[in-house]
Amino acid sequence: MFKNLLKLNALVALFIVGFMTSCSDDDSDVQVENYVIETTYELQKAHMIGRPGCFELVFPITIEFPDATTAEVDSYENMKETIRAWKEANVDNEDRPQLVYPIDVINEDGEVITVTDKTELIELKKECRKEFINGPRDHHHRGKFKACFDLVYPLSIALPDGTEVVVNDVDELKTTLRDYKENNPGSTERPQLVYPIEIQFEDGTTQTINSKEELREAKKECRE
Repeated sequence: MFKNLLKLNALVALFIVGFMTSCSDDDSDVQVENYVIETTYELQKAHMIGRPGCFELVFPITIEFPDATTAEVDSYENMKETIRAWKEANVDNEDRPQLVYPIDVINEDGEVITVTDKTELIELKKECRKEFINGPRDHHHRGKFKACFDLVYPLSIALPDGTEVVVNDVDELKTTLRDYKENNPGSTERPQLVYPIEIQFEDGTTQTINSKEELREAKKECRE
């Protein structure tokens, strides 16, 4: 009888430990997912990028995490996965990652803008009158943590000095923008996409854009 009682108590103890471990794992999963949703939302909102914002981010970009490690990401989905992996390895760290400057964005007029620091970001955001009206979870639920479209290469860039450059991929685009900014630090004019351009949507379909007005319309339709 006494032995049976000991066995029963041992089974109850194992059940309690197992239940508590399961609850702990569930709590950890929820904590990680909340962190990913809130972090990605705040990064997008801070830079006014993606579907709800005024600017399209030119990937790839680099993220720096609170422990000073960095990772390059080539899409919003890749950004989310990378942040999730880091958080799972650093569950107790509640600090947020940041984008590493410079970054490149495209505004609704087809201007291609290199942002070298937060001061330039603050000035750029003054041009944007859009608001992130939904909270982080609703924002993700509505599929807003995505790009409106991607550029199809090759494409041409008109530089403010009158030259026109053909870029065959994103690396050439970024190099062209960096070189121009470095060589013209006081310029207030911006490089621009030369129309027509091709853009590609999430489902793989493409659209020819013939003017900045059509680009604005494509951005508007994606946002709605």
